[in-house]
Amino acid sequence: MAFMILYLYLLIQMMMYFVIVGTFYAVFTIFIRTTLPGSECYASFSISASVEFLFLGVLLGILLLSTTVSIDWTDLSFQV
Repeated sequence: MAFMILYLYLLIQMMMYFVIVGTFYAVFTIFIRTTLPGSECYASFSISASVEFLFLGVLLGILLLSTTVSIDWTDLSFQV
């Protein structure tokens, strides 16, 4: 029973992480599109589209590193 409660907690936590990251991405995109010059078309190579694509690349890189890199390798960054 305790494992089922823990599993349910982890599922809820994962869903909340997706909501938080998605909300931050939406706010970041709105902010970038209103402050930097660019057109409304996604295919354009404007400054705002470039910054948005760079941000998506960083998010994708973090996702790939968090799921594919072993824990022992990441401990090296915390050692002094």
